[in-house]
Amino acid sequence: MNNTPIDSRRAGQQNEQMIVSMLRRHGRLSQTELCRLAGIGSSTASTIVARLREKGMNIETRGRSDRRGPKPILLELNPDYCYVIAVEINPSYLCVGIFNYLSELTDQSRIVLGADRSVEHVIESLEHMIHESLDRNDLSDQTIRHAGFTLSGSISRDGHVSLSSPMGWSNVSLKDKLNRVFNFPATVYNNRVRLMAEFEEDSELSARNILYLNLADGVGSTLYMDGRLVSGSTGRYGEIGHIVVDPKGPQCGCGHFGFPHDGQQGCRNEHNQK
Repeated sequence: MNNTPIDSRRAGQQNEQMIVSMLRRHGRLSQTELCRLAGIGSSTASTIVARLREKGMNIETRGRSDRRGPKPILLELNPDYCYVIAVEINPSYLCVGIFNYLSELTDQSRIVLGADRSVEHVIESLEHMIHESLDRNDLSDQTIRHAGFTLSGSISRDGHVSLSSPMGWSNVSLKDKLNRVFNFPATVYNNRVRLMAEFEEDSELSARNILYLNLADGVGSTLYMDGRLVSGSTGRYGEIGHIVVDPKGPQCGCGHFGFPHDGQQGCRNEHNQK
């Protein structure tokens, strides 16, 4: 017999996450419908709904019914509960998007980066763009739950950019620098997370094994297998842009030679230079 005690707090958090997922997926629902979809009792649902109400996470409206008696209360997520910021750092431009709690794009801005691609100039430009976007939408730093920054390159889990050939960056603790500038947590990813956005458009994709190719200022690939992104032991898996295309090509941002004729991707090692 298993006498392991039930972690009621953890169970409550899991039920709360499940209710939020149901509301996110189905939109407006009554508490009865939530109980049926989630497979929980009405008392449990009432406790969770009250907790969401205290946090300001949900909106409640009176529904319609042909039956006598009180009308059902319909629940839906509050789109203004919190926001997240998504940033793309590109050699040609910087793009900032603000998304509400329903993952709806509420604001977007984009600027041409120009010749100065230094870390300092990029962070200063992003600081100006993000604060302008927040002011334009009457949002404070406290309403931002998180900010995610993406760029092409070899990036560790702690947000350290070992190398970004398109940006000409190497050995940059980008996450630390961003967290010193902004009052909300920042996370840095490479561009392979673009594949995750595809799952929002077609959730069935997440159940498949996928090879995703990214063709932009550079060339890269992402492998998604068994429900996770494959990054390799060094975090550099998928950097196909550094495969030699033209051994006599110009110099890569990583310092080696062997770009294809358009000067965008590919490199060869020092041994091949000789």
